[in-house]
Amino acid sequence: MGVHAWRAPPLFLYNECMTHSFVQQALRSYFAQYPNDTQRLQSTQALLANPDIISRSSMVGHVTASILVLNPEKTHVLTIFHRHLNKRLNPGGHIDEEGNPFDAAFREGQEEVGLPAASVVPISTWDTQSCALDIDAHVIGANAKKNEGEHFHHDIVYATVLKTGVELDTVEDDGVDKREWTPLNEWGQLSERNRRMLSILEDPRYGVFNAMQAPSP
Repeated sequence: MGVHAWRAPPLFLYNECMTHSFVQQALRSYFAQYPNDTQRLQSTQALLANPDIISRSSMVGHVTASILVLNPEKTHVLTIFHRHLNKRLNPGGHIDEEGNPFDAAFREGQEEVGLPAASVVPISTWDTQSCALDIDAHVIGANAKKNEGEHFHHDIVYATVLKTGVELDTVEDDGVDKREWTPLNEWGQLSERNRRMLSILEDPRYGVFNAMQAPSP
């Protein structure tokens, strides 16, 4: 099934599937595994030479991280409604100075949907070092409240499965609301990126396609 277990978390979650310490290494690994994505992600590849690759003050663009959380039956995706972007999305956000995109993605899951520590199991969707599902470059509109102009986010997303019996914590986040379990087929129609990710998850190794054919829990 391509699923890896966690190591004990000293702070947030330090896991076997994410051994890279820096975003640059994660990007290089992705392009090495998926050379056909080089054309689609030319602007992302150009960021490798940018010393401010994770700085949110860099208006030429910066790398962010998000987390895709499947329910234990792999029939639904945990999503939030992002107020500023006016979209239903996976939890995600900026990478802090430690520079580890997986830890940042999980932290956003804690803050936005209430994932408890050690509550998910990662799906290794492209290699055993990084387990990222997708990278996507997209425009973020200007935000007057944050004094930010229009810029690009180059987002790394990681696929995980919530452990059976886990209850989500209560959260309060000014930027998001309407936490819900969105059916996979419905989630796949929300964006071109979701359709691309769903096509990867339909690989029989991950057990998602078969779950989609089963009745909802």
